[in-house]
Amino acid sequence: MSSQRCLPRARVVLFVGVLCALLSGCRKQLTTQPWRAADSGTVDPTTYSPDAGASECSQSGDYQSFVQPLIAQRCLSCHSATKSGSARNSAPLNVNFDTEAEVRAQAQAIELRAVEQRNMPPGVALDDCTARALGLYLDSVKPGCSAACSDRQCGSDGCGGSCGSCPAGAVCEVATGQCLAPMCIGSCEAAACGDDGCGASCGDCATGKTCTSARQCVCTPQCDGRSCGDDGCGGTCGTCGAGEVCSLDGQCNCVPDCSGKVCGDNGCGGSCGTCGLDQQCGADQSACVCVPSCAGKNCGSDGCGGTCGSCKGALVCNTRAGQCSANCTPDCTNRACGDDGCGGSCGPDCQGTQVCTKLGQCACAPSCVGRACGPDGCGGSCGACAQDTSCSSGGQCVCTANCTNRSCGDDGCGGSCGSCTGSDTCQSGACVDVCVPSCAGKTCGDDGCGGSCGSCTNPQTCNQGQCAWPDKSFATDVYPIFQSTGCADMACHSGARPAEGLALSSASGAYQALVNVAASQCGTRLRVKPGSPASSYLVNKLTGLDMCSGSKMPKGGSALTTAQMNVLSAWIGSGAKP
Repeated sequence: MSSQRCLPRARVVLFVGVLCALLSGCRKQLTTQPWRAADSGTVDPTTYSPDAGASECSQSGDYQSFVQPLIAQRCLSCHSATKSGSARNSAPLNVNFDTEAEVRAQAQAIELRAVEQRNMPPGVALDDCTARALGLYLDSVKPGCSAACSDRQCGSDGCGGSCGSCPAGAVCEVATGQCLAPMCIGSCEAAACGDDGCGASCGDCATGKTCTSARQCVCTPQCDGRSCGDDGCGGTCGTCGAGEVCSLDGQCNCVPDCSGKVCGDNGCGGSCGTCGLDQQCGADQSACVCVPSCAGKNCGSDGCGGTCGSCKGALVCNTRAGQCSANCTPDCTNRACGDDGCGGSCGPDCQGTQVCTKLGQCACAPSCVGRACGPDGCGGSCGACAQDTSCSSGGQCVCTANCTNRSCGDDGCGGSCGSCTGSDTCQSGACVDVCVPSCAGKTCGDDGCGGSCGSCTNPQTCNQGQCAWPDKSFATDVYPIFQSTGCADMACHSGARPAEGLALSSASGAYQALVNVAASQCGTRLRVKPGSPASSYLVNKLTGLDMCSGSKMPKGGSALTTAQMNVLSAWIGSGAKP
């Protein structure tokens, strides 16, 4: 198209020239300095030429003669209050250009998209001259523009200010000004329990098992209040020291030791026996020894077959008092046996097991030498045994084995109630066939013991121990989603200049532009990496997670549903087939 066909000669011709540029593609690329640097105001329309430099091409147009016709032709097919539903082609409901006030409210956003980025209006971008003229108008109205934050939570207010920011974890949808929570894709691969990373559960453990940090169910040892013995999982709650045995309630108890002893300490705070009157336990506890007693005595018996001394001359010994005197008077008052004090007797010897007491009476003599418990022979006791022990026939406290309802394991006294055979193990006194989970080479499914080797994240399913993606194709399953959500329409990824160079106007072209193609916003990553949804930048853009730049997609439209994201993930995971 020649320059003369577009040569403006008056304001009417200016409008015709602009319209010519819009309809016929008068889009010659200028290579001179940026237009704003050379612009000094309004340029005489009669001198305008599209082949001229930037300052000559720059012009100003008012709303009625320039901006309104441009908006009507290129924008109102989407951004009009008369349009609704799919007729808006995903244009935000609250962004309309029917009036000059509405255009002024969106001046900053229009300048960004139509003048600077050149990705709006959809389809064919504005030519350089038209973009410059529109930019001049927008610059002239921005200082007096009215901030528009009605129904907007975040993003631009249209006048260089902000309508607010989103809380942590949310992203701002620029077109609508709404804070959106990024879609979370959980993962339960090789997990039998615990969190899937998105607040949902990968499964619960059975009673008696707990979930580890590796998200596996393991037996929970039961050692509360127990210091020894079986922990219920084939392990132990602890071991007892030397001279101790573990009781059935998991406590370490001392084992009395009276081997070769007839008296003294049994090693556990008890006794191996009690010595008789005027006797004490020998150093090695093997015998009771008599203790001579001559305190306050100068003659007579020492109580152990010896003497406390003898009297001289005519003095005689008062044997009971142990004193020497000139004469001795026998005294048997209230005494039926024993010494009369002068070497005689107050009565016959006591019979049987009785002995004569110091008071001269025959009485039963307790016999507890070598006995820590049981009867003393006189109706009394030589001692009582502690809990979990009993008195043997020999008068010793011994541990009481208990195998009631127990076929294996400890008997509570260091012995055993029996042992298990084969693959059985002893748990709480019973032989149990303990199943050994088998998850070798498996990421999901049954572990062979009623448990799980892991769970698959929807839409994956478990197939022979491996998480598998449903088989999906791009043309049949995925491309219809792009169409229904407006991703493939003229407003975004279609036309001569699709956003980010990603054309989605046809299924075959879209497939070629996505699979194994580097993302324009993040060149080190692929738009779609077959077999790995998590590594595909397309998934990042649709969920709003880990993006390199830009905003969550679809821009200005509703986020993909969980069902739609599942289809997309299944397609990529199953190999990204055409």
